Amino acid sequence: MNSDGEEVDRIVGYLPPEEFAAELDRIRQNIGTISALQTEVEVDPNNIELWKSLAEKYEEKSDVVGAKDVWETISELDDTMAELSSFKVAQYSTSLDGNIDKIKSFIDTYPDSKYIGKAYHAIIKFHKKNKDLASEAKAFKVFSDLVVKMDEKDYNALNGYAWRMAELELNLKDALDKIRIAVGMIDEKELKSKAQVMDTEAEVLWKLGQIDDAIIVIDKCIGLQPDDEYFTKQKQKFLDSK
Repeated sequence: MNSDGEEVDRIVGYLPPEEFAAELDRIRQNIGTISALQTEVEVDPNNIELWKSLAEKYEEKSDVVGAKDVWETISELDDTMAELSSFKVAQYSTSLDGNIDKIKSFIDTYPDSKYIGKAYHAIIKFHKKNKDLASEAKAFKVFSDLVVKMDEKDYNALNGYAWRMAELELNLKDALDKIRIAVGMIDEKELKSKAQVMDTEAEVLWKLGQIDDAIIVIDKCIGLQPDDEYFTKQKQKFLDSK
């Protein structure tokens, strides 16, 4: 902070003592701070790298308004940054305006974008925050369909979808299909990951009322991770519900 109580810069996350001290020295010298970068872009307004560094600083301090404004400037200056800047502006607009039209527009414009997963998660998060569970489940299903279609072996994404559907008790049959696809994506040597994803399969089966099948699957989890008490508790939960 400066003498007026205004933030000069921040150090995000843990740094070892020597690196932390070096960062403090950098900040004292006003190198790479928001005010320094603001001055630099005024001198060199077409320098995209400076603008990106400034955007990153705003993002680090969770200044959504500042970050959105900078990314809008970047989009005007460099057409090659259109995809990323469009995503960033849409993402921050959702946070600021409580409106998901821009993030939907981004998905329509860039359906093959590497940011598409983050875009869908922004929509899912928006509906979850607004307690619109039906819309959340619908958006999550569309995203999970895309994950399967892209065939990128993203079992974590499918696991997240299936577990959330189990919590909401929505799309359960589709969730079961997706979690079984996820199980098949995992290498047999990855015992912990295999057990965690199969646990989701067991949970979905249980929510579907297929208790005996859920017990069969959770027994496999116990076989993979015999020292993990969680799976034993899951089995007991299933048994108690019979």
